[in-house]
Order: sequence, then structure tokens, then C-alpha cells
Amino acid sequence: MTSPTLQVTMAGRHKPALPPGTYTVTADQQTPGASLSTSRTIDVRAPRFALDAADVVAVHPMPGDVGDLSRVLPHIALRESALPWARSQKDKPDVPWLALLVLRDGDALGAADGTGLLTSRRVKDLDPHSGEVLAPKLTVTDDEGEQMCLTVDLDAQRLVGPSAGTGLLPTAAELPWLAHVRTITLGTSGKSGEEHEPPPGWQAGDFGIVTTNRLPRTAGLYTAVLVSLEGFADDVLKPGSKQWAAAKTVRMIALWSWTFTATSSDKASFHALADRLVADSGRDEALLRLPRTPLTTDEQKLPKDVEEHVTARLTDGAVPVAWQLPTGERTAAWYRGPFTARPAPELNDVLPAGKPAFTSADAALVLWHKQGLIDVGYAAAFTLGQLAALSHPELAWSVYKARKAAYHAVRASLGARIEITRDDKHGQHVEPTMPGHLQDALADDMATVLTSGVKALSDGGTKHKQVPTPKVGATPRPAGERVTSGEVIAALTATPGTADGVAAAQAGPKAPSAGFAKVVRAAGRAVEASAHFHGEKVAQALPSWPEFIAQIPFQHLVPHAGMLPEHSIRFFHLDPLWLDAMVAGALRAQAVTALDHHVTTLLHDLIRGDELTTGPGAPPRTGALIRSPLISQWPDLIVEAFTSSTPEPANQVRITAASPLPDVLMLLFPDAWPTVLRLREPFHGLSMGMDDKDHRLILHAPQEMTVDGTKKQPGTSLGIWTEPIATRPAAGGSEPDVLRIADDDKGCLRQRLQDAYKKAGVPAGHVLGPASAALQLINGARYVDFGPHHH
Repeated sequence: MTSPTLQVTMAGRHKPALPPGTYTVTADQQTPGASLSTSRTIDVRAPRFALDAADVVAVHPMPGDVGDLSRVLPHIALRESALPWARSQKDKPDVPWLALLVLRDGDALGAADGTGLLTSRRVKDLDPHSGEVLAPKLTVTDDEGEQMCLTVDLDAQRLVGPSAGTGLLPTAAELPWLAHVRTITLGTSGKSGEEHEPPPGWQAGDFGIVTTNRLPRTAGLYTAVLVSLEGFADDVLKPGSKQWAAAKTVRMIALWSWTFTATSSDKASFHALADRLVADSGRDEALLRLPRTPLTTDEQKLPKDVEEHVTARLTDGAVPVAWQLPTGERTAAWYRGPFTARPAPELNDVLPAGKPAFTSADAALVLWHKQGLIDVGYAAAFTLGQLAALSHPELAWSVYKARKAAYHAVRASLGARIEITRDDKHGQHVEPTMPGHLQDALADDMATVLTSGVKALSDGGTKHKQVPTPKVGATPRPAGERVTSGEVIAALTATPGTADGVAAAQAGPKAPSAGFAKVVRAAGRAVEASAHFHGEKVAQALPSWPEFIAQIPFQHLVPHAGMLPEHSIRFFHLDPLWLDAMVAGALRAQAVTALDHHVTTLLHDLIRGDELTTGPGAPPRTGALIRSPLISQWPDLIVEAFTSSTPEPANQVRITAASPLPDVLMLLFPDAWPTVLRLREPFHGLSMGMDDKDHRLILHAPQEMTVDGTKKQPGTSLGIWTEPIATRPAAGGSEPDVLRIADDDKGCLRQRLQDAYKKAGVPAGHVLGPASAALQLINGARYVDFGPHHH
């Protein structure tokens, strides 16, 4: 097994082998008898007035993006790594001839909504020869002069400012820090040499990167424009120059542009929203239950046993609800869904020991005798299971076929030859019956069971039976009376889950005959065999546990808003008995006769007892709920879980995820309770910008180095924060959103990195430059880790 590897290398610049221009190549050859010479003219070309789509690899933010971009420095990646320096001045080869400007309303002369900023012109018409417009002074051929290009007219004061380093345009000292070369190498790790597709958004190669110096901090529409600086002398774009005194507009060639929209608040960023989840995860152990609040006050005291009961139920994750009695009165009750704050407690004092088989919603009500309170959670689960079954025709059909097969199994058993003891004038004698003699009464099954059941109850029959049992043999059987199928079914179902209900059917002075017992036993075995035969198909028709849980209405999962407030993450356990009650309800949907219920009990025992290897399997035991705008704003959010505090693929935990509400993510862990839960921002390539809202950067090792005895590879975090990097407002009264890169201010990026490198012990031989700055400014997809509490 191999996995893709990716290496990113930064370089300060890529000097072009031959700058664009016309070159003459001459070849001379001297021989003893002659001298030969030839020459050829070649043109080295590079984009000058526009870029083709093939020249641009990627931009960030993406065109049309909407979101919090207050920490982002927009950038553009160019396919030719040498392009940013292709037309640099010979005496300043490190200064790129391209700059990326990020414009807002008023920065350019165009439509107020940011559209229509660019104007198409011929190259020879760039300069209007007006003192109010500064245009590039270009030397072009006649053919080049006829070429069309896009231009942007910028407000002179906002572009450069009233003094050096106060406008949008980077200064001559800052420009080299805003361009670098990024080399991306894709390979594989492992011995097989298998090649892998690159991750989404990645391409191998050398790319020229041009970055802006402006952070889109103010809400609104922005236009990013890659402009050419060719034709502008250094002294022209400086306050105080002769040309600058009368200039109102600066006209520049726009080689590429795109738009995006910044939102108004840092609170909408991935990092900010994730930070709120991290802060919330420390509250009340991040468990799914109501917040802990004092139950008593000085003015009102609760009895100790009541307070202990309430505290225990709230700690489990239950909530108080209003419950309407069958008589119409409303009273207080408890409700707890399948998600519990701690492993579901044993309820032996209020439920039968072992695994109770819920046969109805009423049978699933839990009564706390001492407090006189009802818990309706299991009853709700049973009813929800019945509703879920109605939405799965395949399940209903498979259960119907199992019941029908059981009916035919009983019918076949009743066709066997049996012996009945009769009394006549000659005394008692055994009289065999013919096969099929008992089938005549099958049509009376329902009436027989119901009639016999009513009579049994009125005569004080045996209590606690799922199906009332008729008193077989309570009175002497008249001569010629046949044993009915209703009696057989009643005896069969008197003791659920067994093949022999004869003993339970004995309710009178006269016991059933041996022949009757034989029929019941044969019918019981036939019904059990039928249930085993159809049980596998019923189990396969059952929805998977995630599907079952996804069908539960959200208010039954989280019955109180206080359990899962906005910007919260809550971990939970799953109550297997609650889920089992839901399965019981699903299997008993549309059950009518005693035989229906008997067959359902057999099917339920088979499925719950894990006797079918192809059954639905064990339900998940733990999970988590996340409520945050992250869920709706990042639909491709990546969620990972690990069993070790050191997240590695070998320790990864399987996750089943669903979104019951637009802003809620439900995670189920079928295999193990994770130690680390990680939320990862969807992959978007590499971005550049600040690491927090205070314009700080967290330092990454610029080269291999040792820190506190630990060897750090290039690019790994050193855990050291820089001081806040200074910003300046662009002229025009805007926010201070232009990052100071390399001016004389001690708080500029260059100075902050120098101080941080010294603090981190970066070797003195390392040269701080554009490549180092790019390494510190680069950001990949972010992630945040949570550590679930173990309970």
C-alpha cells in the first residue's frame, strides 16, 4: 500500500534565461581555406498586455467566493515561474514587473458596484497625453500598438497616497516580498512505486506566485487586478514628483482580474467558528444533557430522595416533559432518547431483569414507583419503530411472509393424525381422527382466541400472559367435539418463544389429551422452523442502524434546545435497549392475531440475539452532535476520528455521519470511542494570510533545525507567535487593511519575522527574504481537534 507524498518548495525568484526581446544568433566557422558565418534572428516572447487562461493556474479566493476574508492575502499562481520577473528592469532584477491590487469602491474610476472597472483600449491609445492621467511610457512596435488590452484607471491619491508608503501600491522595497516561486513535487511513499492522482487543486511544477498586500477586512465586493508596472519609472509613482503634482488618475494595464465578496465579520471564518466549538467543548464535559444548575434554593428545599432522583435523571440525559394520561389528565414525566450522557444505567428496579421484550408501547412505559413518575422514552421508541416500518415496504412484506408461513405451518400440523379420548355407553376409549379433521375450525382462529381469552380473564385465569389462554379441558368435552385450532394457537402462544405451551394451557381439572399436546408441540416446532427460515430475510430488510437512527425526529434525539445550543459539540452514548425497543415496534407493526405476535417475538429474539450472521449487527455505542454554522457553510467538511492522541491512518475510527438539520452534524462511531475528533476545512489548495485576527503569524521552521532537543523539518510549526504585524490605511479614510511588508516601520512583516527567527534560534546563516516570508504566510486547509471525555 502506498500513499501520495507532496513537497512544496519556495524560492525568492526565478531569473529568466532570456528576457523577452529580439536576439541575433551568429555562428562562425574558420577553416584553413575559408571562413563561414551565418546569423539568425529569434524573438523571445512573454505575456505583456494580457494573459491567456492557460497562463493562470489558480487564484485565491476563488472567483465569486463569499465569506470572511479578513485574514486572507489574495494571490494568483502563474504557470510560468519566471513570468513575474520576465520584464524587470536590468538594474533591479529582483523587483517584479507585476503587482496584484485588491480594489474596493472608490479605488478605481468605474461602476460603484465594482463592475465595469476595466476598459478595452489599443496599446497605442494608453497615454491620453494629459497631465491629469499618468500612463505607462512604453516602447512598442506598430503591430504591438494595434493590440487590444484592458486597462484600469485608479484614483491617484488612493493608489500611492500623500506620502511614501501610505497607498495601495506596494513600495519599491515591498514589491520583491510579494512575489516568489512555488515548486510542487508529487510522488509516492512505499515500495510499489505506484503512481497516484494528485490531490484536488494540486498540480506539479514550478509556478510564479504574486501576492497582494491588502487584507479584505471591510465587508463588500472586491476586484483583484493583476497590473503591469512596465513603463512606470520609480520617480513617477512617488509623492512629490513633478508628474504626481497634477495627476488625478493612474492608468495601468490589467492582465487578469476576478471578483469576490468579503463578509462583515471575522466570526464567520472557519477558524473563528472552530474556535467557538473548542471553547464550548470545555463546558460540562461536552456531554449531551441539560446544563448543570442548582436544583434548590435557600427558599425552597427538595426532599433528599427527590433531589437525588432528579439529579440522576438529568445526569443521564433525561428531560422533564408533560404527559397526557389515557384518562385525559396531564402530568409530569421523564423522557430520554437513544442518546445518553453516560452509558445507559441498568433499570432492573423498574424493568424486568435481562432483556425485556417490549410487546406494545404501553408495555414499554417505565414506572419509577417511589417517585410515582413515568419515563416515556422506550414507549416513544416502540411507536417510532412502528412508524419507521410503515415507510419500509420491503420490511413489512418480509414480516408478512414470515407470519403467513407460520400460519401455514400451524395448518399443516393440524392435519396430522391425533387421538382423542371419548366417553360413551361402553366407557372411555381412544378414537383416532383422520388427517385434516381439525382444519375446519381455522377460520374461527381469531374469534376462538378472543372468546377464550375473555372467558379466561373472567374466570380469574393466569395473569401476566401476553395472550389470554383458554381453559382447555376445564369442562368435560362433549362427545364428538373436535379440538379447535384456536385452542392449539392459544396453547402455542401461552409461553412466548417456546414450542411447548401445553403446560401453560392447563387451567382446569381435566388436562389436555396426549394427542392435543402432540399437535401443539408439532405446531410449535414448525412455527419456530418457519421463523428461522424467514428471519434472515427479515433481518436483511431491516434498515441499518444509521438509517434507523436517521429516521428518528430530531426532537426525539435532542428533546431540549439547552442540550445542544448553537456553536456546541456534545458527545453521547447510545442506549441499546432504546434502539431495541424501536426494532420491536418495527417488527410488531400491523400485528393482529396471537399468532402474529408469537411469530414476531420469535423473529425479534433471533435478530436481537445475533443468531443471524447476516443480521444488522451490533448498533453503534457512541457518537457526537455538532451544532454550528460550519455545518451549513462547509457542506464538504472533513471529519476524522482517531483512537490515539497522535492521529495516524492506522488509528483512524470509522464514522457514520448524517445531517438531521442544516446546521447540525450527527456522528456515530460503530467501532470505538475516539480519543481525538478532528474537523478539517475542505481542501482548497494553498492560501496566504494571517493566522489570527490580530495580524500575527505562527512560525514555521524555514529549514531543518533543532528546537529544545527536537529536530524540526522545514515547514513544521515551531509553536512561536510573531508580534502583531503593522498595517496602514489606504488613502481615502479606509480601515488599516494594507499590510506593511518591508518599510521602515519596526512593526512591518520583515522586522517581525527577524525578531521571531531570533527568538526561535533560526541559524544565523539563513537569509530572510521573499521565500521565507511566503513560507510563513502560506496556509493550507485548517483543522481543529477535540478530545472527547471518557465516561
